[in-house]
Amino acid sequence: EVIRFLYSRSSGISLDDSTQTMAKLVFIANETAFNIDDMTEALSIAGPQASNLGFTLEETAASMALMRDVGLDASETGTALRNFLIRLQDPTSEAGALIEELGIETTDANGNFLDLTTILANTFKSMEGLTDQQRLQAQATIFEIRGQQLLNITRSRGLAKLDELITGAAKFNDEQTATAFLTEKSNEALNTNAVRMARLQEESAALSRSFSESLIPAQELVLRTTNALKNVFLGLPEPLRTVIGTFIVLGGQFGMMAGQSTLFIVNLMTIFKT
Repeated sequence: EVIRFLYSRSSGISLDDSTQTMAKLVFIANETAFNIDDMTEALSIAGPQASNLGFTLEETAASMALMRDVGLDASETGTALRNFLIRLQDPTSEAGALIEELGIETTDANGNFLDLTTILANTFKSMEGLTDQQRLQAQATIFEIRGQQLLNITRSRGLAKLDELITGAAKFNDEQTATAFLTEKSNEALNTNAVRMARLQEESAALSRSFSESLIPAQELVLRTTNALKNVFLGLPEPLRTVIGTFIVLGGQFGMMAGQSTLFIVNLMTIFKT
């Protein structure tokens, strides 16, 4: 719901486009380390700014996914993109002069921002003649320290990877394609869970068999011991067997009497306490 709200207006994604929205995010999550929870947090930081400038959901999520892939957490990716976009929209006087000097094109003839991949490509091209130190200084001047993280990471990962994510996610603008994709992924998840459940059942059954089998030697020992005692008892003279049997019976009766006596005493104590 947060993601849909953030992009419900200027990105062209209406509140009725939840299927397409989710398909795009699931696609990007499958291709990168950027999971749905990460996206929710990062988009809450950078989403409004990106939406206001007219960037699409796939551009925004894909660019942050690249940064997440190299180890930035969700908050850091959102902050990096937001700072980049803020400086893109409202550069300082020094940054504006440097953009003009380098000839970095960020808008079309009507003043609308170009797509994100084109802006990054134009920035890279405009800085080709600079040394690494000059390039880093120029990036920091234009986009500040955090904002330039998007430039550095995209340069290292390659614009092709960003474009691949954006193009791949954009195909889910078609509702039927998005629905088919989500159905496929849902079935894959169900099948995976079914396989895991079957494996757990097999492991449980194996453990049960192992436990039962481990009891067999103990059961056999008890049986052998019982039979041995019975044979010894039967081998005793008749008078001695009678005496032993009498003691066993009396012992059982005394045990019952002792239990009843204990209960009686407890009841008496309760009565006197009351």
